[in-house]
Amino acid sequence: MLRGKYNGVSWNYITSPDDVLAIEQEKDYQIVYLFDGTFLKVNQTMDAAMDRFPCLLRVHRSYAVNMKYVVAYNFNAESKMTILFKNKTSISFSRSKQHHDSFIEQFNLMVSYE
Repeated sequence: MLRGKYNGVSWNYITSPDDVLAIEQEKDYQIVYLFDGTFLKVNQTMDAAMDRFPCLLRVHRSYAVNMKYVVAYNFNAESKMTILFKNKTSISFSRSKQHHDSFIEQFNLMVSYE
């Protein structure tokens, strides 16, 4: 269960790992993006989120994604990485060498199984 805010009101949410598209770490909270296009603001660390949702892969110090929903990625001239999801949404962030290699490896494994 997550305790978060939606439209400025605090709620307790029962969230399946399959509902989570990605998580973005902000200064003192996280934004949990759900597959249906909604999002929650929650007070937890990225490490806590990674423990709670083992389906997530860290792709940047501020982002983790559910690889189940990733369909494509690219890099632009400014070294920004963009990840496109099955629900036609995307996230962009500066490329992080620390997490880049594991993402590429996981993506290539997904593609080889399809």
